[in-house]
This record gives sequence, C-alpha cells and structure tokens, in this order.
Amino acid sequence: MLGEQGASIAPEVGQPLSTIVTNGEAYLRWLCRQPPNMAEIEGCVSQMTDEGNRAAQIVQRVRTLIKGAPPDRVPIAINDVVEEAIALIGRDIERQRGSMTRCFAKELPLILGDRLQLQQVLINVIVNGPQSMASVNGKRELIVQSRVDPEGNVVVAVKDSGAGIREDNLPRLFEPLFTTRSSDMGMGLVISSSILEAHGGQIWASNNPEGGATFSFSLPPGVVRT
Repeated sequence: MLGEQGASIAPEVGQPLSTIVTNGEAYLRWLCRQPPNMAEIEGCVSQMTDEGNRAAQIVQRVRTLIKGAPPDRVPIAINDVVEEAIALIGRDIERQRGSMTRCFAKELPLILGDRLQLQQVLINVIVNGPQSMASVNGKRELIVQSRVDPEGNVVVAVKDSGAGIREDNLPRLFEPLFTTRSSDMGMGLVISSSILEAHGGQIWASNNPEGGATFSFSLPPGVVRT
C-alpha cells in the first residue's frame, strides 16, 4: 500500500493544484472587469481554498500511512461521501463537456470507514468516466448510483457512455501500473482496490450492453439507521 500511495501522490496532488491554477487565472479575469464580478471572484477563491485543503489532506494521509497509524473508522453515509467527491471534481467534468446524473437510494445503512480514503476511491472511479468518454462524439453522461445488494452491502456504481473496455483488458484493470492511457500511471484503480479491501469491500468493472462501462464497488454495512 505504501508503494502504491507513493506512486500516486504526484497525480493526486497535481489535480487539485491544477484546479487552483485554473481558478486563479479566472479570478484575475473577473478582477479586471469593470466593475469586478465579486460573485465569480468569491466562487473562485472558495474553490481554491477547497482544493488547497484537499491537497493538504492527501499529503497528511500519506504521512499517516508512513507512520503506520490505522485508518480513521467512523460511521459514514455513503451518499454524503459521493456528493463530496462530486463537489471536488464536478467542474473538471463540466470542462470536459460531461453531464452527471445521481440515482441515490434512500435510507442506506451507514458504513464504518475512513472518509478521506473513500473520497479518494470515488474520485478515482468517477474521473475514469470522462477519460473514457473523451473520444466519444455523442452524449457524454455519467450516472452515479447507490443501492443495497441482496446481501445487505452498500453498492456504488458509476456508469459512463464511453467506448467501453476491451474484454481482454477487464481482468487486468486492477493490476499495478496497467493502463491504456499514456498520461496515466495506472495506480488509481489499484489504490482504490487496496482501500476497499482494507474496508472489507471489493471493486469490479463491466461493460454495458448499450455501450460504455460501469465501475462498481461494495462495502459491508457498519451501522444500521434507527
């Protein structure tokens, strides 16, 4: 896990830093308007602060891992974690001309987990969608679903309308350093799999009959709502 986290930290921290730069450039444009657009400026600064905190949390997570400290397990509502992850990368998806639909089940059981680690899993899985849809000329839609499976596990699925996954690549998606993209280090899904295994869960991928692919993961219930 330590080796995997070390290999991933550059692109992980690079993503929020890239967003900070983009928002800083937008901030300067809105500031130069006469009069300055204060509403847009406030939005830019707010997201810059959020992304700066996110980068700091990533570094802190790796420091905690190096020290050997156990993950912070607390009761979590998975729908809330999904919303937090979407808030962090929503603008990136919009910039890639993608849309997102939420289909959340209500009254899901709480899980016991590390909120930051599960956010990372969701970000790793969700960003795969726009990357897979980059070469698609038609509709670029992500559907994020949550539900309970017949065994009582909490399941999150991210469905895209991309080109799908070659059948011979499906068994290799969660292997270290395996990737079909030149700009990808091939560690995001490996780290996600390791985090989920540590939480007693699992992750898998499949192709959709109508095209595109779905990445799904499950987590055991930890706390039943009363």
